[in-house]
Amino acid sequence: RAHVGDRHLAERGPGDVVGELALLSPGVRSATVTALAPSLLLRLRRRPFEELLEDRPEIARAVIASLAHRLQELADQDAASAAAAAEAMAVGAAVTATT
Repeated sequence: RAHVGDRHLAERGPGDVVGELALLSPGVRSATVTALAPSLLLRLRRRPFEELLEDRPEIARAVIASLAHRLQELADQDAASAAAAAEAMAVGAAVTATT
């Protein structure tokens, strides 16, 4: 389960990759991932990961594609949240106008 505080971002499953952004961009983490079941994880250090990307450009392309997909998921979630908020405000305004 990927989340920021109580805000649910996504569910991840077997074979999914998490934490790749932390390997590419040092600093404060953007989210937390919590395993909901016993899990076997692989930890990569930044320098060996960078060397791997240099040696295997296809892996770099796959990481970029994965990050782009995640950005699109977040954009879709934000758009859906914004649409729901706008609809709620419109309903609230309509209720206020009729009372």
